[in-house]
Amino acid sequence: MKNFCARFIVCLALLALSVYFSSCYTVLYTANQPNMPLFKSDNKQQIKAEASFGTAGMEGKIAYSPVKHLGLFFNGSFLTKNERKQYFREVGIGGYSNIDKSIVFEMYGGYGYGTSSDTAGLVGVFSEFSRSSYGAFNRWFLQSNIGYVTNNFEGGFAMRISNVKFTTLKDSYIPSSTSECTFFEPSLVGKIGNENLKFFGSVTFPMRLSGTPLFGFDTYTLTMGVQGAISF
Repeated sequence: MKNFCARFIVCLALLALSVYFSSCYTVLYTANQPNMPLFKSDNKQQIKAEASFGTAGMEGKIAYSPVKHLGLFFNGSFLTKNERKQYFREVGIGGYSNIDKSIVFEMYGGYGYGTSSDTAGLVGVFSEFSRSSYGAFNRWFLQSNIGYVTNNFEGGFAMRISNVKFTTLKDSYIPSSTSECTFFEPSLVGKIGNENLKFFGSVTFPMRLSGTPLFGFDTYTLTMGVQGAISF
């Protein structure tokens, strides 16, 4: 009976440790929300700017169409939450066209880079069990948008293929290394307001297509914000 109790206690201890270590993981990649300006082909110069806050932190976006069918944009995000930090910026270029009066199709490609760090575990209690990670990464992406656009409402769907490569990857449990993965990142967005000012919400669901990530990543991001637009 004593042997049985001892074995039972050991099993419980091992189970508790396995649960703890499985939950002690770090996240180094949080996908930002795609830029979906949904420009209309009306021969005007157009500028759309967004500011938002969500699970990817604070995000700022600006998109500019200097001539019909050409779009340029810049995105930046800053995430800081407890021990988690990520800084990211990217640029994109592409084209757009109206399928009919209200439906817009866009295609963009671009490049971004950032840094990320995270610490997980019982820091300050069992510091030897804490886990710290740091990474520097770049991302090439190809993105298509399709949306319905009126003066008071915009709704759209984006499909982004992202190749994420950590050129620097440091972890307290693994040696310095690199890691590369390709993600499919579909997104939904809805915007409501007037022609020049709209409130919006969007959600993205990153899914790994290829590669074996040596870094943790969030499986969804959610944000809400405001968009301003002018045309001239």
